[in-house]
Amino acid sequence: TSTAPPVTSTAPSATSTAPTTPPAPDQAPAPASAAAPKEKPSPNEKLASVNDQPITRGEMDRELGRLLDLFRLNRDELGPDEMAKLRQTALEGLIDRELLFQSAQTMGVFVEEDEVAKKMETLRGRFPDENAFKAALEQVMLTPDGLKSEIRRSLAIGALIRKEFEEKTLVSEAESKQYYTDHPEAFRQPEQIRASHILVKVEEGSDDVVKAEAKKRAEALLARVKKGEDFAALAKEASECPSAAQGGDLGFFSRGRMVPAFEASAFTLEPGQTSGLVETEFGYHILKLMEKKPESVMSFDEVRPKLEAHMKEKKTETALADFLKDKRTKARIDILPEAQVGKAG
Repeated sequence: TSTAPPVTSTAPSATSTAPTTPPAPDQAPAPASAAAPKEKPSPNEKLASVNDQPITRGEMDRELGRLLDLFRLNRDELGPDEMAKLRQTALEGLIDRELLFQSAQTMGVFVEEDEVAKKMETLRGRFPDENAFKAALEQVMLTPDGLKSEIRRSLAIGALIRKEFEEKTLVSEAESKQYYTDHPEAFRQPEQIRASHILVKVEEGSDDVVKAEAKKRAEALLARVKKGEDFAALAKEASECPSAAQGGDLGFFSRGRMVPAFEASAFTLEPGQTSGLVETEFGYHILKLMEKKPESVMSFDEVRPKLEAHMKEKKTETALADFLKDKRTKARIDILPEAQVGKAG
């Protein structure tokens, strides 16, 4: 189980519900779903501006495509209201990134051109040849120089976040101990067992004759187990589960991880005991319990590294959101009617 509540990735957007870390170094060129609208209006058309710096239709379309890919959605799957919300999320993310990039410039955070070139080559290397690379760029209305610009901006934003937020955010031992004390349920480990098994498979839809033959083979193996043959060796020899390579060892697992009949039998055994035949939708199993761990609470020392990393990430997110909120109040942000879903495609 997790040693702390789920950790979310640091996101520059204070308003977006989707991750908005700069996508260019790792995600551009975008897949086909980020293609331009069918009517293909000018990608350079201004849809909004931040301190007089334009946000274009091309940028909006790429960001929308990225979000569609992120959530594994197709434009045709979304109704008008859902698409409007997703476009708003995309626009808010673009505004936040522009504010962060402008802040990076103001605060003297820049990136080396060789770093930009390295990222560019990494992206180019994902395609079989130069023509395929350029075709992917054209699909999302980008030129190689345009991609370089996006990479440069993305790296600058990443450097700003690291320098001004991640590196300056600290979590004291007292803070982490207090969280540990206040959230005991987050560090509770349920009872766990480690079991091995031998499986004689029965394919789905098999007739009674096939099932009877499989059961007969399983009974013969069970007899050998009862005679004292080495369980792991027998599993390697006869089990039809991938775990056979490990002598049938399935490792530790808690309740709810296995199919009901298997789990019910496994949790009634004591270490060293073997079961009778256990039938599941996969076939016939013979189980052996190897170890049992009672329910426990992980100690502070055990969870401290992950807990402090989790707390630092959450504090960084909060500081970043506050920073962007302040920047928004001081910025000139203009959103044109064309940015709305009905106008922008």
